Amino acid sequence: MHIQLVSTDKSLYKLCRETLSAFRRNDSTLDKGAVPAGDSSPDLFIWDCDSDVPLPHELDFEQERKNIFLVSRKKMAALVERLPMAAMAILLKPVNKAALRAFLEHAVARHDRNRCADVDSLRADRDEILQCLLHANLKLQEYDQDRTNFLARAVHDFRAPLTAIDGYCGLILGQKLGPISEEQHDVLERMQHSIKRLYSIATE
Repeated sequence: MHIQLVSTDKSLYKLCRETLSAFRRNDSTLDKGAVPAGDSSPDLFIWDCDSDVPLPHELDFEQERKNIFLVSRKKMAALVERLPMAAMAILLKPVNKAALRAFLEHAVARHDRNRCADVDSLRADRDEILQCLLHANLKLQEYDQDRTNFLARAVHDFRAPLTAIDGYCGLILGQKLGPISEEQHDVLERMQHSIKRLYSIATE
């Protein structure tokens, strides 16, 4: 199977090559660069939509099955608007290695089946179900990014006031703002201990 990575990103090429090399049976070839001219058309295109490469103007159903689009979330809506058929074959960047492997395995398996003349309707139905699952996978990638971003913001918003309170407790305990009683000292030490415990939980 001939795969063409349409990208100028060397790290993405390395990731695709490593993913393909992990397959049990691998007779696939991977090229990187622009779309090849002439009659030699690859069996699968992987488009890096964030690089300076021209995208196809339109796709029909059969062409859609020969393409995988790697795109950042900000550019995804524009890509789907331009190429509605691309929605079933989108991987969000930064590319998750497990998701890329699943897409490539599906593409290789589909290519192998298409070389056989007797593809029955059951296999065709299975392909359609798998396409729906890949679409659901895209949604899960979006939700996972939302969850990660939410947790990062929540942890930051939680740690910032804890750091400030810990600093003020340290100032008062060090009597930088004036003398304190023994009872106040004990209360502040317990408070500072609780703050440090909450901070450690937030950083796990």
